Amino acid sequence: MRKIWQKLHKSALGRLSLRLLSYFYFAACLIRHWWTALFPHERAVDAFVISVGNLTVGGTGKTTMAAYLAEHFLRQGLQVCILTRGYKGADEARQLKRQMDVYGCNFHILVGANRYQLARDFFNDQRLTINDQPVFIMDDGHQHASLKKDISIVLIDAADDQGLSGLLPYGLLREPIIWGLKRADIIVLTHADLISSAKLSNLSRDILLNRPDLPVFDAAHNCVGFRLLGGSSNGSRIEPLDALKNETIALFSGIGNPAAFEALARRDVKAKILKHFVFEDHAFYDQKLLQRVLEDCLNLRIGVLMTTLKDAERLADGRIWPAGCPFKTPGIVWCALEVQWKFLSGEGEFWKIVEDKGTKGSGLEL
Repeated sequence: MRKIWQKLHKSALGRLSLRLLSYFYFAACLIRHWWTALFPHERAVDAFVISVGNLTVGGTGKTTMAAYLAEHFLRQGLQVCILTRGYKGADEARQLKRQMDVYGCNFHILVGANRYQLARDFFNDQRLTINDQPVFIMDDGHQHASLKKDISIVLIDAADDQGLSGLLPYGLLREPIIWGLKRADIIVLTHADLISSAKLSNLSRDILLNRPDLPVFDAAHNCVGFRLLGGSSNGSRIEPLDALKNETIALFSGIGNPAAFEALARRDVKAKILKHFVFEDHAFYDQKLLQRVLEDCLNLRIGVLMTTLKDAERLADGRIWPAGCPFKTPGIVWCALEVQWKFLSGEGEFWKIVEDKGTKGSGLEL
C-alpha cells in the first residue's frame, strides 16, 4: 500500500484524489471523536498502564520501545504484561516473547482487540492483587479507548517527513495532529540520528507550537549485532557485526518503514549491500515468493540475506514452512539485525516523568 501511496503522490491528479478522500476520513474521525467524548469508553484497572503509540500508520519503533520499557521494570523485579492487538499474525508478540524469555514468569504478553478485557483476564488468571504491582504496556495504544492510561508515550518517526503531511490517505496521520498531541504525555522522535539537526529542530518546534508544555525527546535505533537464523544456534546468540565485513548482503523486509531499516544497515553494517527486497508491512511470505528472492540472490552471488527480527518470526512460521525452512538454503546465510533503543539525550528526565506517573497515579513502588 505504501508503494501505491507514494506513486499517487507523484502526480497532481493522484494528490488531488488523496486529498478529497482525506476529507471523508476526517468526517469519520470527527464522528469517532465526538462519540468517545459523549460516551467515554475508558475503564481503569488497579495497575500502572503505559501506552506506546504513534500518530501515523506504519513503523515508528513501537515494539522496540515496548521492549525497552518492559526490561526497565523487569530488572526491578516487577511483573510486566504487554497488551497488543496482534495485527496480521502477531509477529510482534512472538518477537517480544522470544526477547523477554530470559525473565521467565515475570514477563507476559496478551493478544486481543479489547485491552481492558485483557488486563482484567490477566488479574484473574494470575490471581494478582495491587500488592503484586503489575505494569501493563499497551503496544500501539494511543488511539485505543477501552483501557485508561496513566501515561501515553507517542513516537514520531523523524526520518519519515511525509508522514505528518496530512490525514489518511493524503498523509499518514491517523487523526488530526492536534488531537493526538493533546492526549500525549511524552513525545519521542525516533530515528533522530538519520536526519540533519536543522530538520530535527524544525520538527520539535512544530510539535511545541501545538503543545508548548509537551516534553520532547530524541532517540535512535542502534545496531548491536545480528542473529543467525537456522542452524544450531537459531538466533540464540548475538553475533558481532564485524563478522559480516567481507560479505555481500541483500536486505529483506516487510515492515512499516523499510527505508529506516536500510539506512541503519548501510550505516552500521560494514559490508557490501547490493539489494533490498521490500514488501508490504506484515506481508504474508509463501514459498513461491521466497523462491524468487533466493534465485535473485544466487544470480547476484549474494551470500547473506539480512532481515528484521519481526520478519524472522513470520519467515519461521511452521504453518507455511517445513521445520528449518527457508533458513536452510545452500549458499545463503540468513540473519536478523539486532536493534536496540537509545536516547540521544534526556534519558534520566524521561524516566523521571514515567516513574512519577507510576508512583503518583498508581501507587507503584520503585
